[in-house]
Amino acid sequence: DGALIGNMNNIGKQGDLTMSYSITFNCFNSMKKPAEYSIAASINSLCYIHEKMQWSHKGKHNISKCGACMTLIGPSNTPFQCTVAGFFSMTSEIVDDDIFENVILLDENFYFKIGNRFNSSADLFVQVTAYSGDCNYHQFASLYLLPSKEETTKFMVLNSNRVIEKVIVGSHDYYQQDDHTFEVPYISVGESISLVALSGELINAVRHETTSPVIQAETKFSSRIYSGCNYSPNRQVFLNGTIQGRNPYIAWDFFQLNSDLSVVVINATADGVIFNATHERTTIVLHYPTSIQMNQHFSEIYLTLEYKGIQNFLMTNIALNNRRDTLKHQDSTYIEENVTTIIYKENDHTLRLRCLFNRSIKTYANIISFSFITDIGTQFILKNATLKHRIDFIQPSCNFSSTDCSFTECTTNNSSLFEEGCVPECGSCRSGYKCSSVGKCELEQNQNTRNCSFLARVVLLCLVIVTIIV
Repeated sequence: DGALIGNMNNIGKQGDLTMSYSITFNCFNSMKKPAEYSIAASINSLCYIHEKMQWSHKGKHNISKCGACMTLIGPSNTPFQCTVAGFFSMTSEIVDDDIFENVILLDENFYFKIGNRFNSSADLFVQVTAYSGDCNYHQFASLYLLPSKEETTKFMVLNSNRVIEKVIVGSHDYYQQDDHTFEVPYISVGESISLVALSGELINAVRHETTSPVIQAETKFSSRIYSGCNYSPNRQVFLNGTIQGRNPYIAWDFFQLNSDLSVVVINATADGVIFNATHERTTIVLHYPTSIQMNQHFSEIYLTLEYKGIQNFLMTNIALNNRRDTLKHQDSTYIEENVTTIIYKENDHTLRLRCLFNRSIKTYANIISFSFITDIGTQFILKNATLKHRIDFIQPSCNFSSTDCSFTECTTNNSSLFEEGCVPECGSCRSGYKCSSVGKCELEQNQNTRNCSFLARVVLLCLVIVTIIV
């Protein structure tokens, strides 16, 4: 399932009133004025992820996602960055709680900035593409000092453009504690501490005074540019033999529009989506919960319909309807009318439609409709409806589990551990070791030594043979 951004201001107040959430940990809880020291807090680009996702597990250690940067791409296909500021739990009596593991909570202003104002109907959740990446901070990372014992220095890392795996003081490694902070032996003026990124890259910070609440890094990690990720709406509208996905916030809905402009909600079943004509004109409506640039993301849609009775295909339209409470014909705006439609009539009971979208249209839409002239009593059964992504929007579909190293020690491409294209960055092994197929650092055998030994045996054998012949 795709990631969702959630509107913190509306959850539990609109739509599903049984839904509620609570912030179980705030990364900035120990700071009096977060906006004074955190860039993300000062520009209000904070986000919260599910408490089950708060750690990345690398080898035997837990790596906190406090301060981690995420890039969120909504329907506008414009990337926005947020910084993880804490973790939440969420429940609902209507949908399964595990759906919320792919949710990223934002305040309302940030939510609509990413979700786009065209999605005024989606006031709870909007589907996004989300991935972990480097922060675009121009400022160096800093260690914000926290109250601790006299013999130790306790701190949290702010404004790092990389996730910090560990810190090094002297020759010792220190990892994060359960409260998402580091605690190391007391750092005196003039002493340095090294920050090690998940990738293995290292930067240093030196303490110059005891009065400042921060220790500033002397440089920043190198900046890496990520590309190739796009917003990717759900292309599978309906597939016969399957119940619609458990996540209602990225599932397509179905309606029937009659010639008297009445609208009927149609529920999908494993056997199909059934539409019964009650008027001389019947329109099958496919509705997506998020308004998207339909013609930009998809090149065409394939539809398989079984029918009983008299029908005559009329037209395909693409439209926008942003009413949250109901889907009324008069509230719809047509985006593309009379979409080019190719009809394949397999037999007297099956229709296959292929509709080609005009890419020059960039307006937002969330409805695809198919109109027929019908006799009263004609029945349609939707068996399959699948959209085809344009080639430049094809990409792997990963969930939040792909941000966890899952106890591996290094980056591996083993498809049995991670889905293809969804391998998390887990670093590399130190010199003399290599990453195994199960993501463990193993001692690398010296191929050159073995080859030389083999060569020596061959030379010796040749000498013996020559000696015997002579």
